[in-house]
Amino acid sequence: MKIYALVPCLYNEVGHHYSYHLAMTKAMRLNGWEYIKLIPKRSILNNLGPDWQKTLSLHGGQKGIWNNFFKPLANFPPFFKLFFRLKKPNNNQVVFLEYFTIIHLMLASFLIFFIRPKIQLWLLYRTDLDQIIFKGKAHRFLHVLLKKALKKQNVKLFTDSELLAKQLSSFFKKNVQVLPIPHTNSSSPSIKVSSPNEILCWWPGGSIRKEKGFYQIKRLVNRLKTSSNIKLILADSMIQFVEKNTRIQFIKSNLSEIEYNDWMIKADLILLPYISELYRYRTSGIFVEAIVAGAMPVVTKDTWMEYELKKFDLEELVIFWSSNDIIKIFHEIHNNVQIKEKFKIMREHYIKFHSIQNFASLFKNQDFRHF
Repeated sequence: MKIYALVPCLYNEVGHHYSYHLAMTKAMRLNGWEYIKLIPKRSILNNLGPDWQKTLSLHGGQKGIWNNFFKPLANFPPFFKLFFRLKKPNNNQVVFLEYFTIIHLMLASFLIFFIRPKIQLWLLYRTDLDQIIFKGKAHRFLHVLLKKALKKQNVKLFTDSELLAKQLSSFFKKNVQVLPIPHTNSSSPSIKVSSPNEILCWWPGGSIRKEKGFYQIKRLVNRLKTSSNIKLILADSMIQFVEKNTRIQFIKSNLSEIEYNDWMIKADLILLPYISELYRYRTSGIFVEAIVAGAMPVVTKDTWMEYELKKFDLEELVIFWSSNDIIKIFHEIHNNVQIKEKFKIMREHYIKFHSIQNFASLFKNQDFRHF
């Protein structure tokens, strides 16, 4: 089996894109499959193996008509070249889009419709219909073209959210399979060593994004007292936005994978004050990474994270970030033995489900009879 991943948004190691495709590579190797990543020519990732090919035009940066609608069209030549090469009958060819815009999907759909490559197409959706342009109607139309060109069975839809799978399955009238989130560090210690004198709270991520709770963290900083035993860890990109406080420790924004995992293991609480409107169905890789690492995530109500925590009776980790007692709440969570016991059960489940091995197994069980 040879799988070609089109990744036009991969510029550096920031965010989930790079770690996701590293995990995907490991999973496909377990299956004995070849996994080829097509990434932008301008990507600053270096020392990559031959399975990483710099052929695409970079999509990303500032939002706007040019970046969102015209710039992605520069991928016409490499997309055309790939699909034309895959015209020859072969029962072992897959094209995978893990993160894409409507323009990427439109470009791929029309090329597939006219070239008719002999492939299966895998589409991984991460965003709910309210956040998709035209509320998914354009995607649904393109799916019609794809089904005519490839046969219905050769267009497979995936997501990593149970909530999103229900919504999209109903809308697209097609099964959307739920996948694990595989970029976790399952080698984290089973017993977390916490300091009795200090609660380490971390807001992970180097990019300053409102959707991930920028204003809630600013409000939290204002409530931190120098006498508190809460230590707040922030990326140094936040220095210009918050007042100095001895209870804040700044770390570099662009952590290596090893540094990131180290901080995840050190932290007691992972702060995820994400905006519910955007994360009602959408998953958080950091949430899964935190649980696998043994750090308890503190999240917002009406989010996918709350949905996951409720499965394990962990509603105590769902808080109102505007509460005047937020520091007290952190202490209560950290010191509650019952919460820790329930969290231990959730962690054991996550380590099994969100693993490279389970990820590989779910892909291997796909139906490949209809190429």
